[in-house]
Amino acid sequence: MSEAKTDIPASIDDRAEYILARIDNGDEGGDGEAGRSTEVDENESGGGPEPADAFREPPMSWPEGDKASFRRLPPDLQAVVAQRESERERLVTQRTQEIAERERALEAERQRHVRELDALIGDAERSGYMTDLRATDWQRMSRENPAAFLQRSTEAQRHLDLLAMARQRRDALAAEDARATEQREAELLAQHIPEWRDPGQRGKLLQEMAEVLGEAGFSSAELPPLRDHRMVLLLRDAVRHRKAERTRQSVEAKKTAAGATRTQRPGPGGERGGGSRIDALRKKALAGGSIDDRANYILAVLDEDD
Repeated sequence: MSEAKTDIPASIDDRAEYILARIDNGDEGGDGEAGRSTEVDENESGGGPEPADAFREPPMSWPEGDKASFRRLPPDLQAVVAQRESERERLVTQRTQEIAERERALEAERQRHVRELDALIGDAERSGYMTDLRATDWQRMSRENPAAFLQRSTEAQRHLDLLAMARQRRDALAAEDARATEQREAELLAQHIPEWRDPGQRGKLLQEMAEVLGEAGFSSAELPPLRDHRMVLLLRDAVRHRKAERTRQSVEAKKTAAGATRTQRPGPGGERGGGSRIDALRKKALAGGSIDDRANYILAVLDEDD
């Protein structure tokens, strides 16, 4: 029973009259009692720093199975594992940054070579030599001057082979650059979003991002490929905003419903319990019944509240 019930009079008749009066007034003291109970809970729970033996949340980057195992560990072991995992994450981040710096330098070098090859290939294709080759009647030359045809065709083939080699080298460098960019973006994603490493969590996040884009009007065919980590971070923030907004709306709806419930007075509809037995006992007690009638009603209400 709540401590607030110590103010109830001692005698049975006085108690019955007191409780019936509170019921007729809509049990206005209920909120105060709940408030006092909340204050006690808050004071007992405390608002200070987390104790040393408190349980910790598992690292976000771990898969769900490992997270479940972590939660089963005692607090002291959780603290050790969490500390080692934090140190490992810092070391991985440092090494990743060093590798990324070297990769950026190599990427810049590859891109420079691609630009140079593009320029050389363009100049060769637009050169007067290539124009002459296109204008030459090779069949006529082979009939009228076989020796000149053999010499010119050999030189032309060598030139075309060099041009093809330049194109292959340019394409290979461009493909290598694309792979390096994709790998770098994946590493940046894992650094900024640790749960991205877990295929299950990554799939769930991608689904949520697709839903956000769908709400913005994108069709499934229009969804862009998520290769740039900056775009993924923007969409991740959009997903978080949507979740926070839905949570806020849900909380407000619950508060509104709870407020409406508190303002209702118990009446014939059975708001306090809905049972026809309690309703009948209440009417009998209010109609000037005996002490037993009042006691029976009080006990039925208390049992319903429990």
